[in-house]
Amino acid sequence: MIAEKVRQNANKKRKMQILKLTILLIIFCPHANAMSFEDFWQKARETNLDLKIRETESDIAKANAIGINIEPPMVGYMNRSDNSGSADGIEIKQTIPFPTKITNDYLARKYEAKSRDEIRLATEAEIFAKARLVYFNLWKALKLKEILNEKKLVIKKHIKLARAVSRSDSFLKVHLIRTESDLELLENDLIATDQDIKEKTAAMAEFINSDSSEFNPVLKEIPIITITEKPQNPHQLEAKKLTVESRKKRENEADSEWLPDIFLRYRNMGKTQMMPATEETMIGISLPFVFPWEPKAISKKSAATKELAQIEYQKEKIKIETEIKTMMTRLKSLKERLDNVNQKLIPLARKRVSLIQNLAPRDLSTLQEYLETMKNLPELKLEALKVRTEYEQTTAEILKYQKL
Repeated sequence: MIAEKVRQNANKKRKMQILKLTILLIIFCPHANAMSFEDFWQKARETNLDLKIRETESDIAKANAIGINIEPPMVGYMNRSDNSGSADGIEIKQTIPFPTKITNDYLARKYEAKSRDEIRLATEAEIFAKARLVYFNLWKALKLKEILNEKKLVIKKHIKLARAVSRSDSFLKVHLIRTESDLELLENDLIATDQDIKEKTAAMAEFINSDSSEFNPVLKEIPIITITEKPQNPHQLEAKKLTVESRKKRENEADSEWLPDIFLRYRNMGKTQMMPATEETMIGISLPFVFPWEPKAISKKSAATKELAQIEYQKEKIKIETEIKTMMTRLKSLKERLDNVNQKLIPLARKRVSLIQNLAPRDLSTLQEYLETMKNLPELKLEALKVRTEYEQTTAEILKYQKL
């Protein structure tokens, strides 16, 4: 019996030690199993269907750019029979397009493959920017809840303080009721924030094709990206530029429709008792100018297609350059605002809080000053979060034009 009790006590001590160790790990390592943005981006890169579509289209274009387009030769077997016997023979035919048709077609397909690859890279950059914003939106919602709870704690403490000094003062009672109303309004904000967290979690799960019911990540704070130089030669613009080059080669190919193709034929037939052996060689050319309307139509259509590609390129260039310029200016302004709140206003608010905590408010004016001072810190944190949100949204608009 004594040995059994000793064993039970030892087991209890061991369990308590394990429990304490677990609690310490939770307290001091809250992000041990957290999902960083790099983890989320890697998962998104592997599972995003839009990116897989662009990769497949790029592979198709690369396969289509292999080799030159020449019809394969035709080889035929012949047998001739008459009263004197039979003879065997062979025939070989080959059509060779005019050389400029071959080279321009090959180059056009090469440029098209490069354009498709640039589209793939552009899609990857756009998905990266969107993934960062999706990740940030959930982190922001969680951070918002944390700040609102901090503000809630400030108001609840102030209500206790106000009750202690408002027993015989009607104005103080009005102040107390207003503060209690503020607390109820804050509860509404927290309810809305909880719903926003659920929606942002579902959006994040959907982005990586995960089940939202089983998706409950612990996020790390996403670091701020400082962009000092505007993106150069974005993939979206490079894709349009390569499309123009491809259309130019197609136009050159279409202009070659006026030029003749070459036809080669060789025939060899064995002899019979009545017929001698024969060997024939033929070189022929096509005459497309005899019916000029078809090559003319092809040439005009190709020229119009090239012109359309050039217009689209210029339009896209103006749009992207204007957008980047606007976003870079906005980003600089937002960074200054964010630094001002984080580096100046919030430290000053903390200093005011540390000073006023040592004071005991006794009338309406001091109570109001006390409340405003204590609320000012979480409200400035909310302002910083608001500016940070605008900063991240603007950053995402620039990152989609940035080369990874």
